[in-house]
Amino acid sequence: MFASRFKIILRSLWKNKGTSFINLFGLTIGLSSCLLIFLYIGYQFSYDNFQEKGDRIARVIMEYRFDGSPNTTKGNFTSTKVAPVFPRMFPEVLKGVRLNDSERILLLNNQPIKESNFLYADSTFFDLFHYELLQGNPAKLLNGPNQLVLTESSARKYFGQESPLGKLILPAGEGKPFEVTGVIRDYPANSQIRFDFLASFSSLGANQEETYFEANYTTYLLLQSPDAFNTLPEKVAPYMKKEMAGSGATINFSFEPFNDIHLRSPYVAMVPNASMDYLYILAGVAVLILLIVSFTYINVNTARSIERAREVGVRKVVGSSRQQIFWQFIGESFFLCAASVVISFQVAALALPWFNQLTEEQLSV
Repeated sequence: MFASRFKIILRSLWKNKGTSFINLFGLTIGLSSCLLIFLYIGYQFSYDNFQEKGDRIARVIMEYRFDGSPNTTKGNFTSTKVAPVFPRMFPEVLKGVRLNDSERILLLNNQPIKESNFLYADSTFFDLFHYELLQGNPAKLLNGPNQLVLTESSARKYFGQESPLGKLILPAGEGKPFEVTGVIRDYPANSQIRFDFLASFSSLGANQEETYFEANYTTYLLLQSPDAFNTLPEKVAPYMKKEMAGSGATINFSFEPFNDIHLRSPYVAMVPNASMDYLYILAGVAVLILLIVSFTYINVNTARSIERAREVGVRKVVGSSRQQIFWQFIGESFFLCAASVVISFQVAALALPWFNQLTEEQLSV
């Protein structure tokens, strides 16, 4: 019985193939568009969800004003002193790490290669951030000058299938070679901290004196618990007031939850931040598309109501019950919707490379 009803549904759709095509095309395009939009929104909300300690990591925001100046400057670039000093002074802070993203020209087969994702970090980096270590001793990473941790892709690029541990990567021009001490698995694309080369902070050729007046680094702190976001600022403010007394400047720090940076921070990051307002607008557009597609589907079928009424009359004459006619109409709608869902996934998959190029992201269905 089911097979015969299915044949009747297909025969009816084929008989009205113009209307069926319009409905199928409209539903497919609408659902494909919504799928891509919600895929993008979900991707933005998933940023850094692989960081196990993300709810306890704070990015330090520095606010300073020189005496006599009416202007206050605030940003996420901090001094060298915060990361080493705050864990000693405040029990709420367990660890601190300083980051400096840069670029270096390295030698690959004696040819200079510009590497843009070159990051300097303290040895505490892996105490805060989770990355899967494939090779190397976790206790000895980044704890000496000119040490280097590679991503899996970078290791393959420079050393092929050979183990890179203990081998050297030479900088172009002057400079000491970097010794590879570790290899990590390539991290997900939805990460705000990006690097191909992670070098020890002690190998950074810049002023590393512990001072509050050098705002050239991004600092992250690992807190005892998420509650420290509320208690730590109350302790830091009087401490910094005492520290800066007589220095000719006022400096204070606030603390930004790591998990809020990508969607809610007004400050720059290694990758462009998303906007919650923008994501809400996109979600509204997706809902609007669904409403338009639904109303179009209803209007197209309403326009056929006179023709369908004639069909109902004929079917009643030949003995079809009201229940049979009802389930036929439901079956036609269900078949069109199910077919459009299946096709929309295929259309979205085909459109995904173009959509990734448009959004500059790496989405996947």
